Amino acid sequence: MLSSDLQQFRADIGCITESWFNDNISDAYINITGFLLYRRDRIKRKGGGVCIYVSTLLQSCLYYSSNDFEVIWAKICCHGDCYFVASCYHPPKPKYSVDDFVAQLSSTIEDVIDREVNPIFLITGDFNLLCTEFLEEKFGFDQLVQTSTHGNNILDKVFTNRPDLFQTTVHHSLLKTKHLAVTVHCGCYGAAVQRVSKREKRPLFDLRANNIDCLRYHIACYDWSSLLLCTDLQHLYDLFLSTVHMLIDKCIPVKYIPLGPHDPPYVTPW
Repeated sequence: MLSSDLQQFRADIGCITESWFNDNISDAYINITGFLLYRRDRIKRKGGGVCIYVSTLLQSCLYYSSNDFEVIWAKICCHGDCYFVASCYHPPKPKYSVDDFVAQLSSTIEDVIDREVNPIFLITGDFNLLCTEFLEEKFGFDQLVQTSTHGNNILDKVFTNRPDLFQTTVHHSLLKTKHLAVTVHCGCYGAAVQRVSKREKRPLFDLRANNIDCLRYHIACYDWSSLLLCTDLQHLYDLFLSTVHMLIDKCIPVKYIPLGPHDPPYVTPW
């Protein structure tokens, strides 16, 4: 069911809370074709657990897995940016100090900020009754989920330091759960996904690694000297853009996806 969900929404990353994985469940049994799995199981007790599935088309690694709390972080690099994605589960009746949970989550965020240049955060999870205002007040993050995900409550949240890049939708999952699923859409180059007023076709670029490598090669080999002869800054900028678009058209295959006003909000060109 999870595999079908990821395929249905063309997801590159899946953050799961209450995975219920344990030592008796091997990675081979829960692997999904085309994805790497990072997991943090609940220790010595049933239930709980968190994990992150990341597409093998993305460059990713495990950044941090907490020994004391159900929190796991993955570092994902895409288009020159580094995304730090966390999957968190804070149970309704934790057996640990809430202050300790907040302190460790804060410590990891501060560590990323100290080590990385312009990191992009996506902190996801089921936080239940935890007061999450510290993420907004201390770190300036935005909470993107504005629709109830469990009954009348927003228990499943997404925090980011780049709200201009993302938007969320809430919908029913194929999995048997009382929680609704949250999909995070990443607009192309930071542009928000916009609904259309009439049915039209939107471009979908094939961004697989071999095509990106081809584009890198042609950009590196292109003779840019002719642009340096231009003395008008605006004209130079226009020439640069037209050249880059020409190389993109040459190297990156594109197909056009029909999108209309009656499509569900989670159906996007991406």
